[in-house]
Amino acid sequence: EGQRPLWPGVITLSSEYHESLIEHAFPVDGRALHAIGSSALAMDIYMWLASRLWRVGERPVMIHWPGLYAQFGQEFGELKDFKKKFRLYLARALAVYPDAKVDVVSGGLLLRQSRPPVARAVKVAISKS
Repeated sequence: EGQRPLWPGVITLSSEYHESLIEHAFPVDGRALHAIGSSALAMDIYMWLASRLWRVGERPVMIHWPGLYAQFGQEFGELKDFKKKFRLYLARALAVYPDAKVDVVSGGLLLRQSRPPVARAVKVAISKS
């Protein structure tokens, strides 16, 4: 009580940033995030997969361990330690995203095109006749 708020009550976005958010939006399942619990890394992995997998083309995409480490794991020390932790948190993310087509392979992850965790809403034009 009596403490000033740490964050402003209003955030102003530039129109370019707002358009970028709209253009690159992807659906996520809030229940999945709740089920993951308090693990920030598992949530990050889930969000990354949700944004990435439906954009994979016909050919699978290989993401190598050093790239994953650079994106997710610099706080884990050694790359070998990161691999162990990442696999555990990846399993948590995949448990709530059953349509995710992700294989752990010797060099990293193999991503295949997958349905998003939540179906996109289809806009239907209704004509008044």
